[in-house]
Amino acid sequence: MSVALEDRRSIARAVIVAEKQMEFSVMLHPANAAEQREKFLSGSIEEPIFAYGACVVPAMNFPEITVGTELEALYRDRIGQTRGLALLLRLVGHDSEFSALGQVLFPVTEVGNPLPFPKEKEELSIGAEEIMRTFQKALAACGIEGWEVKLERHCSSRMFVNQWEKKIAVRADVRITPKELSALTRHEIGVHVVRYAHGCMQKEPLLHVGTSRGRLVE
Repeated sequence: MSVALEDRRSIARAVIVAEKQMEFSVMLHPANAAEQREKFLSGSIEEPIFAYGACVVPAMNFPEITVGTELEALYRDRIGQTRGLALLLRLVGHDSEFSALGQVLFPVTEVGNPLPFPKEKEELSIGAEEIMRTFQKALAACGIEGWEVKLERHCSSRMFVNQWEKKIAVRADVRITPKELSALTRHEIGVHVVRYAHGCMQKEPLLHVGTSRGRLVE
């Protein structure tokens, strides 16, 4: 028997409720990073010891499903990804276990040739405030409303998208080149945000949350 529409909707809702709380770019940032950096630079410690905030693993309530079709297999895989992310969250602060599971969930299957060094290095002339304004203009140009672009001070990646909270976070101290700004705008807005907006307009609930690959940080 195929998975009922209401169960498919329930799965999509459960994914959103759980994953909106899992901002790994923030959770992987040491809670005492500034303090340890200051002590290390002053010479009062030889090696920083980082501590991480307490991670609260979100509750998940997925219906039981029987897989008999390709669509049902996609739902099963999406449930598995969310559960895997929650397990990964429990391992924050346990480096070897976190890395091992991370490689299973997000395997690197191919490494291409190294990019050639540019003859002239572009200046990192674009700061976080300008990135934020550019993203806001891109959202307006795409006719997408209800999204927030904000600066994040305690963040390990340069920027990330939390599509469930409709938030784009830019690390406050980041600086990039004009070429990077153009590429990142196309990627963050044109891929993550627009794809999410289009998915929400589809009838199939799985398309609201995407299949088992899709959330990336820069």
